[in-house]
Amino acid sequence: MRLALKPFLFALTRRRRAQRITIIAGLMVLVMLLADTLLSNDIINWQGTWLGGDFLAFYGAGQMALLGEGQSVWDPSLFEAHLQSIQPFQPYGLTWQYPPTTYFLIMPFALLPYKVAFWLWTIAGLLALVAALRVAGLQSKNLLLMLGAPIVLVAVVQGQNSLFFGALLILALGVPDRRPLLAGLAAGLLTMKPHLGLLIPLAYLAGGYWRSFGMAALSALVLGLAASLFFGFEGWGLFVDSLIRVENNLSQQTGLYPFARMISLYSALGLAGVPATIALAVHGVGVLFLAYVVAMVWRRQMPLAYKAAITIPATLLISPYSYYYEMVALLFPLMILVKQKYDVPLRAYLVMAWPLTLYLPTIQDALPLQIGFFLTTGVLFLSLRMARSQLTSASATASLSPGSQKAGPIGDLHDRPV
Repeated sequence: MRLALKPFLFALTRRRRAQRITIIAGLMVLVMLLADTLLSNDIINWQGTWLGGDFLAFYGAGQMALLGEGQSVWDPSLFEAHLQSIQPFQPYGLTWQYPPTTYFLIMPFALLPYKVAFWLWTIAGLLALVAALRVAGLQSKNLLLMLGAPIVLVAVVQGQNSLFFGALLILALGVPDRRPLLAGLAAGLLTMKPHLGLLIPLAYLAGGYWRSFGMAALSALVLGLAASLFFGFEGWGLFVDSLIRVENNLSQQTGLYPFARMISLYSALGLAGVPATIALAVHGVGVLFLAYVVAMVWRRQMPLAYKAAITIPATLLISPYSYYYEMVALLFPLMILVKQKYDVPLRAYLVMAWPLTLYLPTIQDALPLQIGFFLTTGVLFLSLRMARSQLTSASATASLSPGSQKAGPIGDLHDRPV
């Protein structure tokens, strides 16, 4: 079976062929999005929905902050009322669960007309992702392959902030050895979406990246104090209340935050009908296991990129409420996996996962299986397998030639560009 499958997988996943298909798909999506923008009536498009998807929430929250109504954004009814003032429509059903620090990201875009703001938001997010991947070691000839990845296209169409925060996560975990202050700053900025930074302090402490840890703590403190001074200290309590409200909606399965759109173990169990208390308890055990794995990995002597490739999917899995569009950050571990060992299991994963993420929002609602969870877990498994192979190889070399191996956090990974 494996011998029969191998030629098929290798034919489908050749770099040039994958690049051509990805570029064509990306251009088609951008053309459709441009047509959607030009044909829409204000923000309502020809399909009867609104242009930009979740960007409307960021735009509306930014406007409320500029109007001095930042404390009202966490109230679902007041938030809905403001969105209706932008463009009357059937209930948008959007809610706000971000900390006050996020205002610094979204307010500049709220100063502009909606369509202009949406396209600038999209371009800025793509540029941030490109910059992060380039700093992390992506070779320019593979840039379009990553930039046109289906999960990126999904984030673009939905106006998601995962392009920005995926870029920050890649920087925070991918370059603390070479650019410790930049990595720490990225980690500090991730407090705007806190669940994406939960494992970073553990990784820095276990790996001994003290400069990155200090920069992360300092930048997070300065950002939090600035948000408190500009928008009021009350926002932090309202933010926590909004998270509690999300948990209540999830446990009661009201449908406001659908399990099908998430990628965590908690949501996978919830989608399968497991009671919320049991699902949350099992998820908690999984979180402890992932934290242990990350701590052990960052203590070991292996290329830093391997550690980041393991920690990124682990980060996406530890929050009960991670949505599928956060999978943008998985481009980094995939970049490392393809570079190091482009073998049959990885090619099989890419044939399944690469195009599937483009259709995930459409097909997931019809299936009782949490696809996003298995796709993310697949990257984690492949990354652990890669790291184990490297450690085994290094141990064998060291036993044959004691003292010849100089252990370091990077090894020779950055000597061969992606």
